[in-house]
Amino acid sequence: MYDALTVSVLGRQDLIRLKMYAATDEGPTSQHARDLATMHATNEERAEALGWVRQNTNQDPQLIDELAIHFGIGT
Repeated sequence: MYDALTVSVLGRQDLIRLKMYAATDEGPTSQHARDLATMHATNEERAEALGWVRQNTNQDPQLIDELAIHFGIGT
């Protein structure tokens, strides 16, 4: 009668990637960028997330570079 309910949750790195993607849209002063700071995302986690955004989205490379500069990550 009913199908089983499947619940999934994001892992830490997936959430960091999505926050970085959203921050690329809204800029380094966005709530998403502040969330990354609140999460204490490391530079390694942020760099991986920026790489993911570069490879898996159509975000403007200049906006990604601006976030990299904001977070002190080499581009």
